[in-house]
Amino acid sequence: MKTTRTFTAAFLALGLLAAIAIAAPASAGPEWARTDDPDTEQPTEPGNLTATLTSYNTFELTWDASTDNVSVDHYRVYSTFPYSWPYRLAGTTTTPSFIYTAQPAWTSITFGISVGAYDAAGNVRWADLYNVVLPGRPSLPPQSPPPSP
Repeated sequence: MKTTRTFTAAFLALGLLAAIAIAAPASAGPEWARTDDPDTEQPTEPGNLTATLTSYNTFELTWDASTDNVSVDHYRVYSTFPYSWPYRLAGTTTTPSFIYTAQPAWTSITFGISVGAYDAAGNVRWADLYNVVLPGRPSLPPQSPPPSP
């Protein structure tokens, strides 16, 4: 005797509400939307989060890739720069690196970074990096006055 699981889907077509039932083998793989075992496990924390300064207003963030019982879908990078609290979304990436370019500043600025690893179910795990310093815009050499007429 075959064991099956029944999945019910409802849809609206031409103004009529209809429902269909689909019988699938009990061993149906991920191609079937299985509601009996949702993904509730968080990915691992993005490890060894580092920031490497590449110019006076740009740095590269890198971290060890997270793992998950299903898969890691993407990472979100948040920062407290420019002058924002709480953290603001700086960008999204599918790889464990991110180039961060800030508005040029005349003085050095210190701020924080958070990276969240997300799986497709929306579970998230965070890693934080504090005291990221951008040195500020380099000073321009003094300008000579224009020649007198």
